[in-house]
Amino acid sequence: MKEAGTIDRDAVAAALDHAKIAEGPGGPAEMAPGKRHCRMNMYIGVAKGGQYEIVARSAGLVDPKEC
Repeated sequence: MKEAGTIDRDAVAAALDHAKIAEGPGGPAEMAPGKRHCRMNMYIGVAKGGQYEIVARSAGLVDPKEC
């Protein structure tokens, strides 16, 4: 909303098309223009005794695939 300068839905959505964060809980993330979803790192974990072990991770940001 700061970048859009308004709370108008379409203006905020347009501003989100190029939003990025360098550090998040799973690493960096960025919006996929026109999709309103974000590219982010993907992890596969296995639960063992109440803890999670990461067994695979993506080599970079993964595009969203809508079903």
